[in-house]
Amino acid sequence: MPFAALWQLPAFLHSQGVQVLAAYESMDGPRKKPRIEIARSQHANAASLPGAVTVPASKVLLSLHSGILRPILAECRNQASLVVPCDDHEHVEAGRLTVEMILDLARPSHLRRHDALFPSLPPSQLIKCIHFAVYWDAQSCVEHCIECLTKMGIACLSMPDVEALLDLPGAVQVIEGQQHKLEELCTRKLMQDFGNVSQVLADDALSRRLCSLSPSALQLLCQCDLGSEEHTLQYLALWFSCARSVQDADGKRLIHFISREDASQLLTLPPERGGISLCRRWLLLNFGNVYCVIKDERFLLPFCSLPFPLVRLWASLDELQVYNENEVAVLLSFWCKESPTTHQQLAELSALLRVGRMSAPFRQLTLPKCFWFTSSILPYFNAAWDDGKTQGFRFGSSDANSVPPAWFAGPRLPAVAECDVLEYSFPKRDVVSMVESAFSGSKESISSPPLYFGGRFWEFRVKMYLPGGFLGIYFGAVRRPSPPLPVPTLAKASYSLSALKPGTGQERVAHGDGKWFKGGARGGRKYLVVDSVEHLDEVCLVDDQLTVSCKLWDIA
Repeated sequence: MPFAALWQLPAFLHSQGVQVLAAYESMDGPRKKPRIEIARSQHANAASLPGAVTVPASKVLLSLHSGILRPILAECRNQASLVVPCDDHEHVEAGRLTVEMILDLARPSHLRRHDALFPSLPPSQLIKCIHFAVYWDAQSCVEHCIECLTKMGIACLSMPDVEALLDLPGAVQVIEGQQHKLEELCTRKLMQDFGNVSQVLADDALSRRLCSLSPSALQLLCQCDLGSEEHTLQYLALWFSCARSVQDADGKRLIHFISREDASQLLTLPPERGGISLCRRWLLLNFGNVYCVIKDERFLLPFCSLPFPLVRLWASLDELQVYNENEVAVLLSFWCKESPTTHQQLAELSALLRVGRMSAPFRQLTLPKCFWFTSSILPYFNAAWDDGKTQGFRFGSSDANSVPPAWFAGPRLPAVAECDVLEYSFPKRDVVSMVESAFSGSKESISSPPLYFGGRFWEFRVKMYLPGGFLGIYFGAVRRPSPPLPVPTLAKASYSLSALKPGTGQERVAHGDGKWFKGGARGGRKYLVVDSVEHLDEVCLVDDQLTVSCKLWDIA
């Protein structure tokens, strides 16, 4: 540990000699609040500080066992005492015991005075000693305290002790064997208190104790053999339903214990167990950002393997993050293609779409042609919207009860961290091959793979025009081969199309505000004159690539 971080006030001159102050102002440990700003002058008497404890110190013995004390003591040769200022009585005692332990461990085993003292200390005191020893870089003292803890019986431990022990590996260097012993000790205590799942769930007092566990303690408990996977899920669901506040990192760590099969099982738990609530959390953690799921096959493939009950619950969630409701329909199209479904299941999914929040072109021209948007609902859909209306509907009161409420529900959450810039780099070999083919009278264009944004798939195209040697760069809405979405007959977007050019950086090729793309129409223009293949490096290739990007907004 850095010297300055631990010793803010290294020494004060005193009439009896030099006394060393250990100041713990910036560390997370026994001192949870800043130390009182006193004794700033060189004439301050450190021993008179409130809460200070002065203990005999042996410079040689302490320096042998503390990397932090070693350089200090080398300059304090006349030191008669070590002064540790504290603002808490328990911390004062832990500091005194820690220094005694450092001194005692340095002696030969037959000369040690406190071999029986330290193992008899309560766990909470030993844990405080560990933190003091860490600040003084006395690793042998840390290991001795942990050894004393591992030899204790579980009757000595309280649940706060267990939680403090589980947090030790993140704060101190614990050798693997000792860490394993600590976990075994904590496991035995947790199983003693919560191993009988039926009793815990039936007893309100035990249930409240379970819900008060720290995330680390609950994680270790869920790794124990509780009799069945269902018992583990019941504990997780109960804890999440009662925990007053769960930090994002802690929640994610615990939810990652849940597999796809576990998530399905959560839906079968009694309502009072909170299984549905935890299942919602699991779905939002893994598939809540719809844009990211569509873009990344690491999320897309697991989503397509979900059973129908989970997908139905997912489609009903208000907390999904979307650019617009088009994205929900796109992702459901992926799932429907990969999963066997019944007509009733497709009707249920169709009824969960927030149709009124889709873009008008998608709602009017794409959605009715989706194979999974069922015919049983389609008549009500056709009756609900005119082609020219985005929110309005036209049907009588007798039909209103047959129209799914979700169609007119409010918007879901706006997508966060959605990249609105599409980019693709064409390898030099592909560009060269296209230009050579064009000059020989054959292939004249190359295309990027479909790129997703805003409920649509888009494509870049580079085309060679002859005669003239013009290189054109274009983009437009396309159909992605794998999802069974209809060919987009109409799409609208504002865009700024650019290419990376040698020596000049990004250079705009074309732009448009509110441009409508009909059928295979594309935006772009003839951009560069290319006289030969050798000319490519000068006009458009950077790092052996032709890099094209497009910023999109106002997608409809």
